[in-house]
Amino acid sequence: MFTINPNGSGGYYNSRTLSWNESTDCCSWNGVHCDEMTGQVIELHLLCSEQFVSFQHLMHLDLMYSGFTGIIPAEISHLSKLQVLSISTVDPYGLRLGSYNFEPLLKNLTQLTKLHLDSVSICSTIPLNFSSYLTTLWLPSTQLRGVLPERVFHLSNLEHLHLSFNSLTGLIPSNVSGLQNLQLLYLSSNYLNGTIPYCIFSLPSLQLLDLRNNSFSGKIQEFKFNNTLEFVSVKQNQLQGPIPKSLLDLQDLKLKTAKNWTYTLQCYYIRKHRLLLRRLENKEVYRNYGEQNIL
Repeated sequence: MFTINPNGSGGYYNSRTLSWNESTDCCSWNGVHCDEMTGQVIELHLLCSEQFVSFQHLMHLDLMYSGFTGIIPAEISHLSKLQVLSISTVDPYGLRLGSYNFEPLLKNLTQLTKLHLDSVSICSTIPLNFSSYLTTLWLPSTQLRGVLPERVFHLSNLEHLHLSFNSLTGLIPSNVSGLQNLQLLYLSSNYLNGTIPYCIFSLPSLQLLDLRNNSFSGKIQEFKFNNTLEFVSVKQNQLQGPIPKSLLDLQDLKLKTAKNWTYTLQCYYIRKHRLLLRRLENKEVYRNYGEQNIL
């Protein structure tokens, strides 16, 4: 069960339950929201609460930056109406799953639309039973391991996917092209390899793509024009070949490729009306629009 670590929330500790008064309607309590028709508790925002209570009609459970340490109660898996579950922590691995693993925790959470477990020690492979309604899957620094499964990229409603700072291996599946609503994709600091699928750059809603610090290799192929992409980081990989013209044509893009890309021209970043390239052989500026300095 949870215990409170007053110093574990980075200064955010501020228990909402201290203001709860049993002589008043619980629907008026700080952090508690009720259905206007039925009066049933449907949301709990227990920032820094020392208590966890299971409500069968609960739809939203927010325990972000709570100061909790210890084991996440398995009973959370019985909250079958949950749509939002957020148990993120700023205390790395101060929270962890118990003897049960990730898959049983998700078994009954079939209505989830948002799952935030930042820095929770999960220590497992990525399960295959995520809710098909997920729009946000936020699992950075959770000690996930194993092959990045195709199943994740079948979650067609995903808008935000964050799996950085784990130990994931394998390729980015080609079915990433099915994530038509994806806006943010963080896969940095893993052990992913192979080539980067060109279709990933053409996702119609994608704004940010972070693939840095992996083992991707080969060339980035030309791709269909995308006017939503604003930021790409592919540095600290083993990419080769020229920068695709498709990237150079993106007017609003900030591109980071500075490290470990072995090609003639090294691109530091591209921003609207600002393009800086350096020729590696003699360090001279190859192309420079609007600025004199090289970052």
